[in-house]
Amino acid sequence: MYSLLAVALSLTLIAGLALIYQGWDDRRNPTTPQKRRRARKVDQKTRALLILGLIAGATAWLVTGWFLALVLLPAAFAGLPKLLGKPPAESEIARLNAMEEWVRNLSGVLSAGAGIEQAIIATHRSIPAALDSEISHLIQRLRSNTPINDALRRYAADLDDATGDLIAGALIQAAALRGSGLAAALERLARSVAEDVRNRRAVEASRKGARTTARWVTIIALGFITGLFVLTDFMNFYKTAGGQLLFLGFMTAFALVLWWMKILTRPIKLPRFIGKPAHLDTSVPVAEGAQA
Repeated sequence: MYSLLAVALSLTLIAGLALIYQGWDDRRNPTTPQKRRRARKVDQKTRALLILGLIAGATAWLVTGWFLALVLLPAAFAGLPKLLGKPPAESEIARLNAMEEWVRNLSGVLSAGAGIEQAIIATHRSIPAALDSEISHLIQRLRSNTPINDALRRYAADLDDATGDLIAGALIQAAALRGSGLAAALERLARSVAEDVRNRRAVEASRKGARTTARWVTIIALGFITGLFVLTDFMNFYKTAGGQLLFLGFMTAFALVLWWMKILTRPIKLPRFIGKPAHLDTSVPVAEGAQA
């Protein structure tokens, strides 16, 4: 039975490493669709943690003979920072704050009498870091003489956010009417976004205590289990093949609870109202500038 367990876990480890390599290879291959590259993105920090986990797992396996360490330690090294790290809401708040800052900058430029296209291009001097890629692509499209409606729709698709649709929709409508009052409308929109940011920060502050508690419970539990393995013989049963399978089930259930907590604190994504026209391809946003 032990040999079967070793084979099964080895195959699982090999499959995981193959997926990691495939995601890294997709990022290097420019012909791979952008959505696929994003879905399989494995950043450098995660790869480094996986390597450290594999080294720690292999060492623990050689020292203790506990083969399951070769799987659990890499998973813990790479997974716990994801489960217990910064919540997704923080990045969403940062993006909303960047939208509000950019709209205020754009409103100021429009107040000086510039046209919409010229005003958007003029904001390149003060692009918020959280939206550097999206706004830079928008400006590049306008500079390459892409029609403003198409450029703004692609900008909304890049943002993929309901608030981004409000901003792009206001600019699309203003580009069609070419009337006055856009600066004041954008200023009101910026105040609305700022209020949304304040409300979300208040919600995240109230959730911070629960996340801190979850982190400490995880640290204490893992430290206690490690102490039982190293300092006592209480965990000898879990060094057998059947015990390792049972322990793997316990750790999987614990990880699922942490993942569930992270899902519950994920911000609700409001529905968008600007669709992407069929003739627009957002997977290659820089190609137009190169062709121009």
